[in-house]
Amino acid sequence: MNKTKDVIGDIEKMYDLYAKPIFYYLLTILKKKEDAEDVLHNLFLKISRLYENIKMEDVKGYLFVSARNEAMSFIQKNKRDVEKEDIDLKMLESTNKELLPSDEVEELEKALLMLPLEQREVVFMKEYQGFTFKEIASILNISENTANSRYRYALVKLKKSLTRGSHG
Repeated sequence: MNKTKDVIGDIEKMYDLYAKPIFYYLLTILKKKEDAEDVLHNLFLKISRLYENIKMEDVKGYLFVSARNEAMSFIQKNKRDVEKEDIDLKMLESTNKELLPSDEVEELEKALLMLPLEQREVVFMKEYQGFTFKEIASILNISENTANSRYRYALVKLKKSLTRGSHG
């Protein structure tokens, strides 16, 4: 067997499985499609270069931690304040879109993207990726209680935002 071929095959499998969810996660952090694409591209380039030295027991967790680190480096390098930037709408892709009318989905996505980053990423990981609070805590390097409380605060803000939006 050709070792290089195995590595390329492994990276292709990783990309096929995780590129889309990681892209949407990066989008929740960076708010711009082009930036999320650039960071995703750089992430997989870096992984391909370092692949044989990387010890991955939890591939999905490793990729999300790495994606977050790449996004934070990108923000610092480009001196961006993502909290104050406008957002690209229609960024998130929910598996439940068919359950809500499209205008409600758009309203929900807008509200989600208006949350502070630390709450937005917890909601994304929990609701869109199905991570447990324990997994989220590990990825974000915070306690489980912190992940849980960020999620609760986010839900309160989302509820307020959506209630205000439907009455105003």
